Amino acid sequence: MKHEREALNEALKDWLKATTGLQAFVWQAPGAGETFPFVIYFPLGGGRDRNMRKPIAELTYAVKVVGPNMAQALQYAGEIADGLDDIETKGGLTAAEWHVINSRRGMAISLCEQVDNGQIYHEGDQYTFEMEVVDG
Repeated sequence: MKHEREALNEALKDWLKATTGLQAFVWQAPGAGETFPFVIYFPLGGGRDRNMRKPIAELTYAVKVVGPNMAQALQYAGEIADGLDDIETKGGLTAAEWHVINSRRGMAISLCEQVDNGQIYHEGDQYTFEMEVVDG
């Protein structure tokens, strides 16, 4: 069975690209030359409950849009939040054997970063995803 974090990484990459039209990168920003804006997401914690008959996992991720314009970054972050707020009623996210059954939005992420040619903005939220193994 695929690790729950690996499955969620894959599912989020596809979902973020389909929802926003932006490139999505797990763990870190792309190299020089990537066009703004883009999405970065990464795990913050969580794990699998091994005491259940059916594997269940709860993972917390940071999901943020990075771009040179705060208003644009906030707009995309809002689209992501709207889509993830009730992901379970919209068909959910599935990757490999895992299916996201619920998501909860937590703390906001907002950061202005000084770079050589100005500023870039990081706008997004923390999300906790509840996942279960798909019967099959």
